Amino acid sequence: MASFVVLQRAGYHGYGTEYLGWVINRGEFLESAGQAGLDLVREFVIGYSHHVAGAPETPVAQSGFLFHKAAASQGDGS
Repeated sequence: MASFVVLQRAGYHGYGTEYLGWVINRGEFLESAGQAGLDLVREFVIGYSHHVAGAPETPVAQSGFLFHKAAASQGDGS
């Protein structure tokens, strides 16, 4: 599934507002982080996602990620 934007209605949680949220494809996210020089240390599954009406696909999980800056490769002068 590709990343996509959803409209979140927070009224269920007592907030009288709506806001945009981003459902990010895990593979795309990790690839971009790697290209930015980050290595994944740990992934934290926070919870499983809810049904999103009208979404192209139901998100699998809500996760957090811990990264560290990738070590410089040998021979690059650093």
